[in-house]
Amino acid sequence: MSFTPDYVIHPGESLLEALTDRSMTQSELSIRTWLTEKHINQIINWKSPITPDTAILLQNALGISMTFWNNLQKSYDETLARLEAEQRIQEELSLLWQFKNCYKELVDKNILISVSTQIEKYTQLINYFGVSSLLRIEKTEAIAYRKSTYKDIDVPTLSAWLRLGIKEISATQLPEYDEKKLKQGIIKLRSLVSKPWSFWEDIKNTLHECGVGVVFSPYFSRTYVNWATRWIWKNPLIQVSIRGKSHDGLWFTLFHELWHVLLHGKKDQFIEFENPDYDNNPQEKEANDFASEILIHEEDYQLFIGTKIFDFDSILSFSHKISIDPGIVAWRLAKDWYISRPIANRYRKQIALGK
Repeated sequence: MSFTPDYVIHPGESLLEALTDRSMTQSELSIRTWLTEKHINQIINWKSPITPDTAILLQNALGISMTFWNNLQKSYDETLARLEAEQRIQEELSLLWQFKNCYKELVDKNILISVSTQIEKYTQLINYFGVSSLLRIEKTEAIAYRKSTYKDIDVPTLSAWLRLGIKEISATQLPEYDEKKLKQGIIKLRSLVSKPWSFWEDIKNTLHECGVGVVFSPYFSRTYVNWATRWIWKNPLIQVSIRGKSHDGLWFTLFHELWHVLLHGKKDQFIEFENPDYDNNPQEKEANDFASEILIHEEDYQLFIGTKIFDFDSILSFSHKISIDPGIVAWRLAKDWYISRPIANRYRKQIALGK
């Protein structure tokens, strides 16, 4: 077992000892080395390091190898840094209570392994977030903190959910983002809307070819998150919370988020929470209108509502005509108050990841 010191000794102590053994004054060492007495005194009093250049001078004057002095300085620097880091950790352990729910979610989802000591929990969180301090999480996951006014969001847990998306997409070799391919890919995605099941891989593969990452992540409690879209390095990432997804809601929000990718800047970051309010944000309203048009062309929709017949057979017939799931038509009608939401719910299909 290697020895880990809990104290630090500056190489100046060894220099003072070498001078004492030789009955040599600091003034004499100065004459022999060209080092000033002031500089020698600063080394002895732990105020200056022994640099490689100084180590060579000491080797010539004292007959003690430069390697000895360099190793002393290296050991001092490394031990000092470690002790300062340990002190900083002890001071940061008081912040762990803020990550109580966050840590529980990561353990419950088998992302982290349950440990008992605070130091172990702290180390796991530091490694998970890829930071040197818990205080840096607010900077690295700034989007979570900017959006934290919604409901009673647990911000560290939301940060952990967003970090999960980055970690998952970093393991994927995405090609360079191609806007032209994405526009073509949206047309391909629209052809999948009529499929009520088994389209997850089709979505991921289609967007992968365009250089767009899509990640389906488990829901973390007290985040209320639905989707998040942001640029990670040189690729856009769309992250989906798989909680309570309906077929119509999934497709609507997917096209909504793809609009953000196409039209809004790389520095823009979007988080959509449950029950989103699109009307108060121009960018969100644009994306909302885009998704509506992709799913049901306005001209087709106006012709349909012009019939004023919204019974089961009519909705089914119109859905078949435009190659879309009836649940999407029903919820568009409910949104525009042509049918009630309880009636629209009869058409709605709930989906689960991978099913």
